[in-house]
Amino acid sequence: MTDQTVGEVQKRGGEVIKVCRKQYRGHDLVDVRVYIAGGAEDGGDQPTRKGLCCSPERWRRLLPLVEQALEET
Repeated sequence: MTDQTVGEVQKRGGEVIKVCRKQYRGHDLVDVRVYIAGGAEDGGDQPTRKGLCCSPERWRRLLPLVEQALEET
């Protein structure tokens, strides 16, 4: 699998949050990361260190916790 952007959400200040499917050393991963729009040398988006990259199994355990936090707000 090649890296695949699933979707993105605009933030303020020229940043965007991207959800991507990736492979690293033969492992499937889901990466949710902040990018600087147009920050790369080629004019593309530049990834930052702000983000979380986990296996699909770990995301399946995390998502119910995020949903619970959203219900409590």
